[in-house]
Amino acid sequence: MDGSEKSIKGWVGLVYKVFALVFLVSMLYAVIQTGFDHLGGGASSLSKVGSVLAILLYVYAAFPLAQIIRNAGDSLASSKSGIIDFVFKDIVVVNIRAVGFITALGAFFTALVMTISFILNVDVFGFSYGVINELGNIVSFPLEILGMFLAMISFGDLSDLFNQLYSLEFMGGTMASSVDGWTWDGLSSVALSYVSVLVLLIQLFISLAVYHFLYTLVTTFVKWIKGPYLPFKSL
Repeated sequence: MDGSEKSIKGWVGLVYKVFALVFLVSMLYAVIQTGFDHLGGGASSLSKVGSVLAILLYVYAAFPLAQIIRNAGDSLASSKSGIIDFVFKDIVVVNIRAVGFITALGAFFTALVMTISFILNVDVFGFSYGVINELGNIVSFPLEILGMFLAMISFGDLSDLFNQLYSLEFMGGTMASSVDGWTWDGLSSVALSYVSVLVLLIQLFISLAVYHFLYTLVTTFVKWIKGPYLPFKSL
């Protein structure tokens, strides 16, 4: 039995490692292809210089982003949990953590590109992360569940807080990044892009704490169902 569980964990870890490689190759191809298409336009020389710097940043970003996925696979492959905890706790927690770090790191590189645009005061190439934006919903799921639960028990203000937190979107979806260079509006946009990274990390850690709480609550309830008892000490 232990051998079969280790085999399952090993295969799950392998799937993540393969996906990490596919993600790396796909992102590199997408960045290079769309980047050169962008450079082929009628932009100014300074804009093209900024776009080249942005392309190099996104190419570099592909490696740590893929490494996060690979680390998630290594973590699952080395898990010591039983099969139930592995499926309903380890996999979920690892996914929330991985997607949270990927989203935050992607937002950080977007902020760096916005900084280049601000300094050079030109439009530069901006990469659409696509699937990363969709995966961000994984991080939001525990917060969404908690927000619904708080709304059900009439804690409306707290529910609104969690709803606002899990609905935040900071990842750009366009193929060009433009910030008004050397203006207060441009500076505030750049500053907000870095603040968004911190907010995403806060969202991640709150999501992890919420899921651990919900999982502990459910497992405690299941154990109580198996052996009901009143939570009173005997006199």
